[in-house]
Amino acid sequence: MAAIVLDGVAKSWGNTQVLHPIDLTINDGEFAAILGPSGCGKSTTLFLLAGLYTPTEGRILFDGHDVNRVDARDRNVGVVFQSYALYPHLSIYDNIAFPLRFKPEEKRQADRLVRDVAMLVQVDELLERKPAALSGGQQQRVALARALVKRPGLLLLDEPLSNLDATLRMAMRAELKAIHAKSQATTLMVTHDQIEAMTMASRIICMNQGRVEQTGTPDELYRQPANLFVAGFIGSPPMTFLPGFAEGPVAIFGQRALCLSAHCTGPLTLGIRPEDVLLTQSGTGHFEGCITQVDPMGREILYRMHTPIGELQALESGSAAQYGIGASVGIALQPELTLLFDAQGDRLPGIKATIMPAHFSSAAMCPVKQRINLSN
Repeated sequence: MAAIVLDGVAKSWGNTQVLHPIDLTINDGEFAAILGPSGCGKSTTLFLLAGLYTPTEGRILFDGHDVNRVDARDRNVGVVFQSYALYPHLSIYDNIAFPLRFKPEEKRQADRLVRDVAMLVQVDELLERKPAALSGGQQQRVALARALVKRPGLLLLDEPLSNLDATLRMAMRAELKAIHAKSQATTLMVTHDQIEAMTMASRIICMNQGRVEQTGTPDELYRQPANLFVAGFIGSPPMTFLPGFAEGPVAIFGQRALCLSAHCTGPLTLGIRPEDVLLTQSGTGHFEGCITQVDPMGREILYRMHTPIGELQALESGSAAQYGIGASVGIALQPELTLLFDAQGDRLPGIKATIMPAHFSSAAMCPVKQRINLSN
């Protein structure tokens, strides 16, 4: 196993900087995930760790040792690529054993290592077959066995489940977690799939445009996102964002005033997750809404609504919609589950918004409305 440190690591191709300087630590035995959209720099980071790229600046440390100039095959890193990259002319046994050719000291025990790791990933009964005779899930297991057979200090997974169908992906997520628990290999997975990252990794590194936006547990990124990007990227359906303006303890969103738990001034964004919007009978709740769209999602229903504070979404359990398009509903918000972001898009920690009663809103809105008009 190995503890991995990226110390100010950056990567450029000519005048194009694809990875801005990042500082990152992956703890010994940890299962971490780099999550982000295409082009965010996650695969570049993986290839730097694998030794396929050399940093433009900064240092990569394995257990305190600088490996910037260490060749890929000498880093003791196992890589599972998105395409699996199995050798079609070799048996499964020989595919798994292939990395041991570069470790003469382990050739004597190669047979035991191959059979042990094949049993770990449950392909021990397939060793005589060729890759073409295997399903996608079985090929994925073989690629994982090939990466694990040399007992790597670091295991890198590059979009490992993207070629599998939805049902098999779900099963393999559980398999990979179980395999990591048994092998205890320091593991870094690269993915654009938030469900994969949140269900498999104990810590997520969320990246965007070559920068690390936030690092934390899945729950931290979900409930305490650092900024608008993380808040919008994590969660399905995504968080709803509503623009507003604050003056002291009051903020206006749409046509309603919200009471803030701390004084603020200037533009604000209110973030609300669809599952945190509670629908009630018309005439109850904090304010009224009108259903504009109903999206069945199997075991849940997603409603889109026009409300006094803006367009909202609400996620409700059940396979049958209780409300139809055009229906009026009451809407209740839970202050502890709302998030506020400043003009730069950074979350304002600890500040919550509470809906004011309608008969207070008009008076509270007057000075704030004047301030908004002045700012325009």
